[in-house]
Amino acid sequence: MSDQDDEPTASAPDPTLGAVASKYKLLAPHMSNAEIVDSSAKAKPGDDRHLEFYPPYESENPRPGKITFELFDKMTPQQREDAVAADALHHLGGFQDPEGTKPVDPKWLQMKRDLMVMRNEPQRRVDENAFREEGDHGDTMAAWLQRNRADAYIRAGLFPEQNPDWQRPEGDPEGWTPQQKAHFARMGAYLRTGQDPADTVNAARSVGLVTSDRYAKEHVQRANRLDALAAAISRRS
Repeated sequence: MSDQDDEPTASAPDPTLGAVASKYKLLAPHMSNAEIVDSSAKAKPGDDRHLEFYPPYESENPRPGKITFELFDKMTPQQREDAVAADALHHLGGFQDPEGTKPVDPKWLQMKRDLMVMRNEPQRRVDENAFREEGDHGDTMAAWLQRNRADAYIRAGLFPEQNPDWQRPEGDPEGWTPQQKAHFARMGAYLRTGQDPADTVNAARSVGLVTSDRYAKEHVQRANRLDALAAAISRRS
């Protein structure tokens, strides 16, 4: 067997990337430099990975220079779309360089950091335990949160089917707080439309159209309802 036989199979062009770009405007500019590698036929017994994300500069990236999604499961088209979109959040909240000096999307990165500040004490304790079990040797908690855990929070909040074990019943102390739910709504709107609802409110404030926090909240709620309606219409079409 040649070395080429061991290479993962690329799906090019893959309609999944186009579907993700169409549905999530914030991801659209990045999908032109993305590639899906289908390794499902070569997955080894006991390998419980579903999908592996690689930034362009990652040394183990099977497609160097590309935003790469390596699939280890057979998936339906919808499952592929959801899985790729959810793992693309690693890219949005990451950096263009291995030194971590050039954010891919500064606004998304700040939203990601803000979400970590919103954690309550029970959530922080769960994260500390997870870090002790999963953190790499020599890792810091802050580095692990940025590289791994914070993206898992966002994925669980925006794509709950991708992290079903994170979904807690109402009232569970480790469940989402009202502040976190509102933040997920804001991030979801930004992901789908490429526009931050908070920017709309701030712009309205600057010209006197929004004059209080109550009206600002109502403005965001209306924007979210319209965004949800547009998404529903898009799914039906």
